[in-house]
Amino acid sequence: MTQKRALGRRNLSVVKALAVLELFTTQDGYLTATQIGQALRISQGSLYPILHALEAAGYLIRDNGKRYRLGYKFLEKANLVLQQSDVQSVAKPYLKDLAIRLKANVHLGVLRNRKVLYLWREVGSGTVIISEIVGWQEPAYCTALGKTLLAFLSEEELEEYLAQEELTPLTTYTITVATRLREEIAIVRARGYAISDEEAHEGTVGVAAPVRGFSEQTRAGISISVSKTRFEKERDVLIQAVIDVAAAISQRLGARGGGG
Repeated sequence: MTQKRALGRRNLSVVKALAVLELFTTQDGYLTATQIGQALRISQGSLYPILHALEAAGYLIRDNGKRYRLGYKFLEKANLVLQQSDVQSVAKPYLKDLAIRLKANVHLGVLRNRKVLYLWREVGSGTVIISEIVGWQEPAYCTALGKTLLAFLSEEELEEYLAQEELTPLTTYTITVATRLREEIAIVRARGYAISDEEAHEGTVGVAAPVRGFSEQTRAGISISVSKTRFEKERDVLIQAVIDVAAAISQRLGARGGGG
């Protein structure tokens, strides 16, 4: 089989998989393999590998009656799309203003698969250049942004995170003991902001605060990165600036009490 022909077959499988998903509607939320095959005029032999792949990936769920319905993976993806669209568009001008005003790098991120997923960055300083870019991921336990996002998980979610995450040291200051990290997160939750004091990058301090939406749940977080020397001189000003901007973004997103 030529490479071109093999690619064509894979593309056809994708088309068929999408066609299967399109069959599910409010009226037809549950479908058997027979119903799907008849609707799409696909033989059962060709259909079952597609159904199996969609089920394994979480896009379909099969009940005891052998009926299929859409899986929870769609909720996960839909939530990600919503967070990346409205939060990012609302936050961008605030992040740019903060970066210019503080002459510091400013980040926007969410928690995904136990890591910080960076949605945006405004570069306001040439002295602290860190490798985060849009789509880049970093451990949550050692970044200010990550600790902020962890602090507003439910207790069950936090315990699950601590049980699963390996706290590998990135610097000599990284917190690597779960009990110590739990204590740190409790402090973040109580005061409304987080600090990463050279825990992810030597010589760099991060300050972060949560961004909330209409439901008052934490939608994302914003952070700044500055040198350790500068943070020691301007600590209170830098922290308050991050808290204020997070609150302003939160209010734009419908949070009644702002951020923090």
